[in-house]
Amino acid sequence: MSVNDAPQWLIAAWNRSCIGAGATAPHDVIEKVGEGLLARWRDPHRHFHNLRHLTDVLARVDELSEETHEPDLVRLAAWYHGAVLAAAVRVGGALVGV
Repeated sequence: MSVNDAPQWLIAAWNRSCIGAGATAPHDVIEKVGEGLLARWRDPHRHFHNLRHLTDVLARVDELSEETHEPDLVRLAAWYHGAVLAAAVRVGGALVGV
């Protein structure tokens, strides 16, 4: 799988997890948020936190879903865990997140 090709099931899985976690937003809003997250995961500058990583993490969450009371919340955490990456810069010799 190319990191730029999102599997067709990914947005449907996002929608199910949102609804399962209790989201009350309209379906089109939920889907739009999922598409925005996918755009972040697809960024060509990502070398680790990319679509392959997301699908791998979601697969592991599914394997362990019986171990939690709220598997949909864990799935949503997986979607967000690497969606925003902050760059680090040196300020006075120390690395500072931007």
